Amino acid sequence: MQDLEYKGGPSIEEVRDRVEADHIYKLSSNENALGPSPKVLEAIQKTASTLHLYPPREDDSLREHIAAYHGKGLTRDHIYTGNSGSEVVELLNRAFAQPGDEVIVSSPTFGLYKRLAGKLGLTLVDVPLDPDTFEYNIPAILNEVTDRTRLVYVCNPNNPTATLLLKPAMEALLDGLPERVIVVADEVYYQFVEDSDYPDSIQSVLDNRNLIVVHSFSKTFSMAGLRLGYGIARPDLVKAVRHFRCPFHLNALANAAGHAALDDEQHVSDTLSMVQQGKTYLMGEFDRMGIPYWPSHTNFIMFKPEMPADELIEGVLKRGVMVRPTNRNGYDGGVRVTIGLPEENRAFIQALEHVYQR
Repeated sequence: MQDLEYKGGPSIEEVRDRVEADHIYKLSSNENALGPSPKVLEAIQKTASTLHLYPPREDDSLREHIAAYHGKGLTRDHIYTGNSGSEVVELLNRAFAQPGDEVIVSSPTFGLYKRLAGKLGLTLVDVPLDPDTFEYNIPAILNEVTDRTRLVYVCNPNNPTATLLLKPAMEALLDGLPERVIVVADEVYYQFVEDSDYPDSIQSVLDNRNLIVVHSFSKTFSMAGLRLGYGIARPDLVKAVRHFRCPFHLNALANAAGHAALDDEQHVSDTLSMVQQGKTYLMGEFDRMGIPYWPSHTNFIMFKPEMPADELIEGVLKRGVMVRPTNRNGYDGGVRVTIGLPEENRAFIQALEHVYQR
């Protein structure tokens, strides 16, 4: 795997002096362009007057709400929360792996996995995705398992490729691993998936499989700024992870906002509709311009321009559109664009056409 040092994408303020346009559209961090739910904003306003007080000591109420949101017999004992999906991943690393243990990833994928492995003294074993289809190589993953293997990461849908690992492959992976190895299904984009063959990870948890599912409020729920995520797993695994959390680990605003977001089905529906319409538009424009891309199961699309990725990114940035290279996630030459509002999508295509015509 390439030497990746994962960093979050730059803010608008960090790139402003490189932009010649009057307005900047941020299509680089897979944020929800609709903004947060009105119910979330109302909950935050109500909670703001209590910020002189500590938040709830425990997160039982939110965990119960999350369990009820998913249904299927989940209880709060199947849920643990964290300050973002990233912390949810870090906590499970701390709970189930020690320095010198091995974790398996498949690049190109989310660069945070490597950063956390290095931070905790873990050994990263890379079993690359298929270079053309970005499918997981399950036999090769199983072949790399040793007595030091503790975790296998499956980013599904995968970032930055927006591709899927389907149910038969997930079952083969779970069935083929020894009991001591836990699969981490990072599904922060799961709500955008429409494929009927997408794994039912919650049912696998209820079937007592060695699986931890990672979800986030940052994407569909549009709460990236509040840093709230959660994991779903067997109660014994959840108990082990919760041992590593800090007291008062969720702030009051995130806690209140999480409850409100789960109650606003219309906001989620509007988000999914916006993304589907934008995805259709952008893929149609890529087809028209002859730009290779990969079918997306998320709120972003990865494409490969005919010019160096950095050149294209700088060119569209000058015209006020932020997109992101995929090299730090392990794929050289690719570019990732977030699906935004119609105005944002059109601005991106106009900037792209300008760069291609130079």
